[in-house]
Amino acid sequence: SSSGSATATILLYDRSDASTRHLTDAPEIKAELERLYHVKVDRIGGEDWSKANTTQQAVIYNSHRYILSPHGAHFINIIHARPGTKVLEIQCYVNNRRWNLHQQWFAKWAHAIDVSWKVFTEMDGCKEDGQIL
Repeated sequence: SSSGSATATILLYDRSDASTRHLTDAPEIKAELERLYHVKVDRIGGEDWSKANTTQQAVIYNSHRYILSPHGAHFINIIHARPGTKVLEIQCYVNNRRWNLHQQWFAKWAHAIDVSWKVFTEMDGCKEDGQIL
């Protein structure tokens, strides 16, 4: 990177307040991203996210160029992301029509506002209850 350029900041929302689909090793993921890629990672826990009102959640999504999180309803906030934002959704493999429709909906919204949306499907790191290891 050139001198004077801003360090990339990643939003890592761990969904720690959710009964399913939360990152059990979010602190380690944050540390590894920062160590390997020399980026700043803003980790938001589930309790902090659930305390944020709609406007605060919109500001959080709008202020990050990179968003990394397990699948969840919070992704509705993608409508507040800036064009060019890159999103990586983490999920366990599920062969479920309703689930797949949710993914398609988020991807279509992202495309409409010029946001890059990728899904990382984990099969080996998932427990039966949907927790992501």
